[in-house]
Amino acid sequence: MLSGLRPDRRLRYVAADISPLMLDRARAEAGRRGLDYVEFQQADAAALPFDDATFDKAMTMNSLHLWPDPVAGLNEVRRTLRMAGHIARAITRL
Repeated sequence: MLSGLRPDRRLRYVAADISPLMLDRARAEAGRRGLDYVEFQQADAAALPFDDATFDKAMTMNSLHLWPDPVAGLNEVRRTLRMAGHIARAITRL
């Protein structure tokens, strides 16, 4: 999902994943793209380490079907969104 970000656009972007390997890959890609503002957080979708109403938008990418309890995960995502926040699911095709 880093492909939609630009180095000159400053915003808070948090990449969260349960897998340290995936976070390492994302961190390396962010470095190649000059996206030094991206934060990385190891997290389980069913127990996100973020305060209530933290984010304006949340996106999942190729992962929802892997969550042990998708409903609990989506409830957690919703909890972290501000009142007018949005959840989006991105799908990539090979």
